[in-house]
Amino acid sequence: MNNFFKKYHIIKLIIVILLNIFDILTTYFALASGVAKEINPLGSAIISQGWTYAISIKASILVLIAIYVIWAVKENKEKHAKWLLNIIMIFYILIVINNSIVLFW
Repeated sequence: MNNFFKKYHIIKLIIVILLNIFDILTTYFALASGVAKEINPLGSAIISQGWTYAISIKASILVLIAIYVIWAVKENKEKHAKWLLNIIMIFYILIVINNSIVLFW
């Protein structure tokens, strides 16, 4: 397997992790400042258990994503890893943009 693909997927994983951190931060500040409320029932239930719990759930999901991407790359299924990471990145980019709009406008 080409080293470029390995590095490419690692970079995308790092971007997904950073987007998750921005999601947590922007969600926290939007909720703490009172300018927004969590409209996702699952997210609301998780956050109601505490931010430590919410962060541990997010971290667990990120670990599962990383395991899948590593497996897909090892099994020469880079397209699967690429699509998964692209979809997740778009999803979290939209969430962070939405949270930022709520916070700063």
